[in-house]
Amino acid sequence: MPELIGLPVVTAQAELARVGIQSEAKFVDVPVAPIGTGYAPPVQPLRPGAVTAQQPSAGARVFQNAQVVLTVAK
Repeated sequence: MPELIGLPVVTAQAELARVGIQSEAKFVDVPVAPIGTGYAPPVQPLRPGAVTAQQPSAGARVFQNAQVVLTVAK
């Protein structure tokens, strides 16, 4: 399974379809990290339509009839 996190959902789905794997996209609201807390490095904002999580995870072996679930930022 390739790493799909950070890709636009259409690109991720096309990459999976190219090898015959079906996918389902779940759109979720993504909270914005507070700015200037001083405790954590700045986080790049997520673009709407970007994959934020995938199941199964990257590196997992999957069969062609597997269903991949992509969590996507609204």
